[in-house]
Amino acid sequence: MKRHKGFAYISVAPLLSFLFVINTAAQEANISQPKAIEPPQHPITEQQLRTYYNVCHIPSLSRQLTHEKMEVQRKHLPEWYMQSVWDEIEDAVDDIDLPKVALPIYEKYVSEDDANFLIRFTATPQGQKMLQSILTKDAQAQRAGAAPIQARDQAIAKVARDEGAEVARIVSSMSPKELRDLESHATHLLQMQPVLAQMKMEVGQATTDEQVKLMKAIVAKHQSELASAKRSYEGSHPSVPSSQVPQ
Repeated sequence: MKRHKGFAYISVAPLLSFLFVINTAAQEANISQPKAIEPPQHPITEQQLRTYYNVCHIPSLSRQLTHEKMEVQRKHLPEWYMQSVWDEIEDAVDDIDLPKVALPIYEKYVSEDDANFLIRFTATPQGQKMLQSILTKDAQAQRAGAAPIQARDQAIAKVARDEGAEVARIVSSMSPKELRDLESHATHLLQMQPVLAQMKMEVGQATTDEQVKLMKAIVAKHQSELASAKRSYEGSHPSVPSSQVPQ
């Protein structure tokens, strides 16, 4: 049992890091130059990535946090800004196909074998319990104002540091086969650590780029309506300083 607990403490950090290479606000992080890495011979497939995202509850969590943040932004829109346009923007951002956006990045780093392991582990009761602990802390940190990448790193560190005993208990409750599977991947996960931060930022940048593209397209589509609303409002409020259409 002691060997299992020691192993759990060592291996949990890379495993948890893998669980959270999801969409982030890349504009809040510095994107470094890509490091040289040999792409896997058999990269993760789109279906695997979709399954992994669903098992990790990424789409629902992303929609919830995106909605909350966009509702905060809504409160700072100019009074003349058409709410129907902002609704359209919010719906479009909510409907982004996250796995499709992230797949080209995952394919550079994650193999089919990696994906199979992560899906199997995360779908276990133990994996779901560990995941839920981090999801809760991650959401709390973001709502408190932490940037997504910072919030996720804080959540992972907190689980590894403050809940080491709980993590050890969860891992020690796994079956011998689950333990062997986890242990067989531990070395590889540790080797992946140097590229995980880069991978997270690349996924974040791709997601942010998609969000900006959608927002610009919707604003362009309604440009004349927004300009008319702005002129009408400023005409009836001559003392209000001119404001720009959000891009």
